[in-house]
Order: sequence, then C-alpha cells, then structure tokens
Amino acid sequence: MSAALAEVPGLADYNARQLALYQRHAGALPFELVHGTACAVSEVERPGTAPVTLITEFPDETVHGEAFRFAHTVQMRTVLAAVAAWQSLARA
Repeated sequence: MSAALAEVPGLADYNARQLALYQRHAGALPFELVHGTACAVSEVERPGTAPVTLITEFPDETVHGEAFRFAHTVQMRTVLAAVAAWQSLARA
C-alpha cells in the first residue's frame, strides 16, 4: 500500500520535510517508515466492529487552495490503495 503512495507526486518530498521537523522537535521516530511513509500497525480486539481500521494523519484542518487539493489527493489515494490491498488479501 505504501508503494502506491510513493507514486503520489510531491508526497515523498513532503513526508521527508515533515519527518525532519518531527525529528528536530521530538527526536527519534517511534514508528516504521515504509517507502518513506510513516506506518504503525496494532491489533485491537473489538467484537462486532470492522475487521480493519485505517487511520490516516494529514495536517489538513487549516489548508486551502493547492495545499488542500494535495491533502485531498493524498487521503484519496491512501483509501484507494487500502481498498486494493484489502481486496488482494480477500482473494488470497
């Protein structure tokens, strides 16, 4: 899934800048990087809920114009990649 995100124009550079800021202020990364995208996987038992939950983080609350379109594209491509990955697993 993160390989598909690496294809989003500008995302790799954006992530690199955000990760550098994070490290400058918070130190070592507490998560894994996969294709330059921060990833964390956890298992939580919640009977009666969806088998998988995708949580994304993107600082999109205060952006407008081109920055908003970029944020929307990243979120959209993330969901599409997750659906493709899930369908691939379901067929296996």
